[in-house]
Order: sequence, then structure tokens, then C-alpha cells
Amino acid sequence: MVLTTRSRIICVLHLSLISLSTSFPQTYLQSASGTTLCAHDTNKQSIVLPIFPLRKRVKFPTETLKLTLWEDRYKALSRYILDNPDHSQSDVSMPIFGALYCSHKTQIVKGGIKPITPLVEVGDIGIICGVTSSQVFINGQEVDSGLKDEASVEKIRLYADGLTRFRVEKILSDGLDEEGNGTGNEASLQFILVEASRLDDDYIFESGDASDVDERLEELLRRRDLIFDATSLMDEKYAYAFQEGGEHRQKQQMLTFALTSELEAIAPADEMLKMLHTTSIIERLTYLERKFPRSKKGLGDVIRYLFE
Repeated sequence: MVLTTRSRIICVLHLSLISLSTSFPQTYLQSASGTTLCAHDTNKQSIVLPIFPLRKRVKFPTETLKLTLWEDRYKALSRYILDNPDHSQSDVSMPIFGALYCSHKTQIVKGGIKPITPLVEVGDIGIICGVTSSQVFINGQEVDSGLKDEASVEKIRLYADGLTRFRVEKILSDGLDEEGNGTGNEASLQFILVEASRLDDDYIFESGDASDVDERLEELLRRRDLIFDATSLMDEKYAYAFQEGGEHRQKQQMLTFALTSELEAIAPADEMLKMLHTTSIIERLTYLERKFPRSKKGLGDVIRYLFE
């Protein structure tokens, strides 16, 4: 199911989100593009993630990423991603990686020359991304993806969906080995590699009525439609949150991420990081209610409101 209009979003909110039972023990949800979305993992099992540092904006689950990688270290990263799909669930095999906002972090320049590598630390939080497709280019032409290991590859392009959040538990490779000429152990890689755990809101573990959150989400969707020109691309970001069979509270959590991501181009990065890091859905809802005005305003008024 893919939603392409504002009216369908509101309609499905009533039919699928509010009326959905909270008892579905699903481990994965489905995105609008068909990507499997990692949901609540009760075992908190660790997963190994190669890390791509984000420089421009904080990214949230539900967003799509397009990475065009031509540096040797990032071509090595993309090859690792494609060669090591996630097998943590028996019925799912998907290339995954972690996307971590790093512009605010300490940057290391080994030997005083490029490349610049961020200092990733235990406790950092980012998003797990599932690769939906990839492209390999040689001499400016796309070639078969099976040629990705050829020395003549100029760039590799990855398309991915933001699935859920992760927390760094252990650093396996700091990414400072520019040549990757070590003995083959993880510490000698050209890119950052971590052991991570999936992260969900505390709210998902709570019992009780979720209808108040439903009502607040419905109101926020109404406000969002007053501010933004809801194109089909925007709407598709919300579509998977209403897929049948997913946990009710998981859907609510993901919908707050989709709404928060609407602000990432204009809100300060520290605010976006706080909303990504918090495990309180109520804190995220309150933030969104403050940022999304109740009535239609001029563009200048809206921008001033967003920064109040």
C-alpha cells in the first residue's frame, strides 16, 4: 500500500492506526517501498554495523537515503555492506548499515592529512538503514553490480530506507586505517565498524491505553497539512506506518519520526539530535506540537514560529 494524498493519510489513520490492536508481536514492519523495517527487538541482540557519517542533516527512521560513494574508504564500506547482509532474522536477509550524524563530533585527521574521520563513541545514536538497491559505475557507465569488487570501479551508489534507531555499544574499527592493509581483522578496516543494539522508545514497553497518543498524532497530521505542501513523495514516507500487522505503539513511534523529519531542513541540528536520542514519545509529541502551528500562517510567520 502506498499513500499519495493527504486525504488518504487521514483516512488510513482512522482505519489502521486508531483501530489497530496492540497485540501484534511483529519483529518487522513493511515500508511503502517494500523494505522490511526493523521493529522492537525484545532480546536487544547486538548487530554489527558499518557506519556512514552524515554531515549535513540529522536523519530519522522512515527517511530515504541516496549515497554516491567514490572515496576508496567508502567504496570499501559499500562492498562490506553488500557482502554482509543482516541474517539476524531467519526469514530476512538485507544489506544494512548505520547512518550517524557526525558534524558536531570531534574530527580526526590522521597524520595531519585527509581523510577526516569522526570520533564515534559508545552511546552514540543513529539510524539503521536497509539497502533497497545499488548501482556500480565504471568509466561513467553503470555496470553489473557483480563487478563492484573491480579495481576500476569509480563509484558505488546505495539507495536505502531508514528502519529504526541504534545505539553504539562497542567500537570494532575506528576507520583510521586509510589503506586497509591490516591482517584482515576488523580493527584494520578503512571505515568505522561498531557493535550496536536496536533502540526503541520506553513507551513501547508500557501498558495502558494508547488512544491519547493517537489523538495527538491525528491533530499533528492535520497541522502538518496546513504548513507543508504534501507532495506524493512526502506522503509515501508515512505510508508504511499504517501497514497492517505491525505493533500499534511501534507505528506511533515511527510516525513521530516521520513528522519530526519534516523540520530537519530548518530546525537546529541540536534539536533534531535531541528528538532522535530521546526515548520518550511524549517529549517528541510535545516538541512537534510546539513547532507545528494550529492554523495557517504566512511563510514568514511559520518560519519564525518554528524557531521560537
